[in-house]
Amino acid sequence: MARFVRYYLMPEVWATVTESQVFGWVKLANDNGYTTHCLSILDFRKYLRNRSIDKRKIASQIGGRFRQLPIIANASLAIDIQVFLVLLMIWMKEFLVVDKLVFQSRMSAVSYALSWIRRFPKVRVIFDSRGADVEELRYTYAGKDSWRAKVRLYLALLHEQKAVRTADRVFVVSEQLQDYHLRKGRDLSKDKIIVVPGAADRNSFFFDQSLRDQGRRDLGLKDEIVLVYSGGLAQKWAVPEKLFELLQAVRCHVDNTIMIVLTPDVEIGTSLRRKFGLSEKEVLVTRARYRDVNTYLNAGDIGLLLREHNATNTNASPTKFSEYILCGLPVIISSSVTDLSRFVRQQEVGFVLDSFDELAAERSGRTKTLVEFVLSQDKLSYATRIAIMQKGITYLSKQAFLPKIFDVFSTI
Repeated sequence: MARFVRYYLMPEVWATVTESQVFGWVKLANDNGYTTHCLSILDFRKYLRNRSIDKRKIASQIGGRFRQLPIIANASLAIDIQVFLVLLMIWMKEFLVVDKLVFQSRMSAVSYALSWIRRFPKVRVIFDSRGADVEELRYTYAGKDSWRAKVRLYLALLHEQKAVRTADRVFVVSEQLQDYHLRKGRDLSKDKIIVVPGAADRNSFFFDQSLRDQGRRDLGLKDEIVLVYSGGLAQKWAVPEKLFELLQAVRCHVDNTIMIVLTPDVEIGTSLRRKFGLSEKEVLVTRARYRDVNTYLNAGDIGLLLREHNATNTNASPTKFSEYILCGLPVIISSSVTDLSRFVRQQEVGFVLDSFDELAAERSGRTKTLVEFVLSQDKLSYATRIAIMQKGITYLSKQAFLPKIFDVFSTI
């Protein structure tokens, strides 16, 4: 194989998201001979707060180098200039010893820097589109009509379009996001886009009956039906209150239902538990190290993924869904997460909540659809859990997508 080196451009380190969707992929690339290093680009103020990050530990974890690049992030063009100068130094260092130098970025904010460095010999560019950046920013600025908001939206649009045009290939996390980029880019070829969902590592997430039995014993669980949510609560599109509303709707009819909330936002979860008048036995809110999440998911019966209906969620592919499925968990999911709710219906691995109004109906007892689904998952058979896991291995594991990704590395 020709001498291949890839630099993955990422923002600051975010606990579980970075662990799974950056470091996990990078390690698999390095393990398979595609040399990859990480460059974390972050505002210098965040850098000062994150200097305690153990860079050597991360480098050992991913099998490549890990560097942080503090920048002044107050102006769009200034970001591109700073990043370009660093990419230029990398090119000067690598040019004589590589056959192909790939810069892959999950940040559209550096797209002009990438377009400039793309003009240099041996350089290839991949844009890792994790969502509809402009729509997410528009959602953030909803209700704000200031000139500052309008300028930021305009610049974000320019950068997003530049990122897609500049890249030799564009990775997207959903077919819905692929359609979004095709609508925005009139001359964009579908052949340039590769759909890779928020996949999980099958070696880190899997169903194991003995692990389930031990986990439930450790948590003091007996006959309870356990709903599990894994993820943040601070983002408003995560609708954390709806998780608790769902639990209450089900508990009106199935009082042995409890919920485990695995989150870095323990304070928010604890506050919501108290607000809804639920005890610690009814809702366990706790932090979990990434390597321990698998044990908690094995102890559960149903995974939860609720989202508002907006462009951010319509185009999304949250990794927690793949983790649930690989652990043999059926999932209650909002229809707003388009690709994944379609997967649930097609593969019959859960329940699609079309509207949050259904939660009020369940509480009133007018319909029992959701409750009946929850009851049907009680004491789910070993064979059913294994069948769900196998679907995860086939359609949602990182390992399933490695050939497609490595083909891109080899052919661009």
